[in-house]
Formats: sequence, C-alpha cells, structure tokens
Amino acid sequence: MQVKEIMTTAPVTITRNTLLPDALELMQENSIRRLLVVDEKGKLIDIVTKKDLNEVSASPATSLSIFELNYLLAKTTIGDILKVRKDRPGMLVTIDENALVGQAAVLLREYKIGGLPVMSGEKVVGIVTETDIFDVFVSVMGYKEPGTRIIIEMEQDKEGTIKEISEVIFNNHGNIQKLLAYQNKEEKYMIELRITSDNDEKIISELKEKGYVIKNVVS
Repeated sequence: MQVKEIMTTAPVTITRNTLLPDALELMQENSIRRLLVVDEKGKLIDIVTKKDLNEVSASPATSLSIFELNYLLAKTTIGDILKVRKDRPGMLVTIDENALVGQAAVLLREYKIGGLPVMSGEKVVGIVTETDIFDVFVSVMGYKEPGTRIIIEMEQDKEGTIKEISEVIFNNHGNIQKLLAYQNKEEKYMIELRITSDNDEKIISELKEKGYVIKNVVS
C-alpha cells in the first residue's frame, strides 16, 4: 500500500505571515493538529503543530498584564514561532507519495513525530499522520469485521506452514479473510488469522492435531 492511498489530500496550509490566532482558529475549524507552512509560491517550508502554538500561547510573561500579553500574541506570526522553535531546528521530514505506508510508519517512529507532509516532486500533495497509519492497521487486519480470529504460536518458521494451515481451513469449508505473520518479543513465530467458517471447532482441533499451538481464539 502506498502513502498516496491513505493520505489526506488538499491539506490546510498557512504562510509565515499567518497570525497565531488565525492558525489556531484554522486548526479548530478543521479539527486538525498540524498546519503546513508554505511560501508565496506554495512551496513547502515547514510544519507547525498545535503543541507548537499552544506553547507560545502559554509562555510565561509575568511582567506583562493580561491585556499586553493578549495584544502581543495577537500580533505574533507563524514566522515568529519558527524562528524560536527549538524542537526541530532546520529539519523538515517529508515523504514521497509513492512511498510505502510502512516507510511512513518508520519515519514517524524514528523522528518521533505525528505527521509527514507528502510530496510529489517539490509539490506538497497531502499529509499522512499516525492516525492514518493506525487506521490502515485496523483496516488491513479487519478488526471491525465479523469472523473468528485465531493466533498460532510456533517455535520456528517452517517452510509450508501457511500452505498446511490454509488446507486445514479450506478442507473444512472455511475462508481466510486476513493473515498476519510476525515474531513476538519472545522471538516466537506468530500467525494471526481472521477466518469465516461454520466449523471453527473442527479447524482448531485439526490444527492442534498437526502440532500447532493455539494461543488465542476470538469469535
């Protein structure tokens, strides 16, 4: 799956000259936590988050009255915030629209950020967030869909395992809707299946007879 298949297109953008209150209002109106900052030609230059803006709004200024503070904040621009922000000085992490969703997940994790501007060449075409990644995982594994989930544990990854499991399910008139293979923290090989069948008990019994350890079954 590619990033362009899950990204939010036509992301909300602002400029360096956008005022802080206006940026906060845009976030509230669109129920978003990130805004892309572009120049006068629409070229991406940075990204600001709600945390960035809230930190500025909540900055202590004990020598100022509330009226003076509100006046200064009302005149603060995004450009002012970018100049003093310390979390990502000089760094803007982006991803190409044709990149794989897994690559986006790696970047989000590696840089400990919540969103990535999506590029087509030098043009920004969307934004992909950690929420989009979570939604993909839920969708790919069908966690909102009906069916029986079976988690199988194995000591080692053996050739022909998926074929053997599939045959047991097929021979009992079942169908594999989703399949995930992974290694857990104990370095055991795990297979998670979502199947549809009227013979769940018989399928599980035959899998056990073939030596598979059934760790969990959820209907």
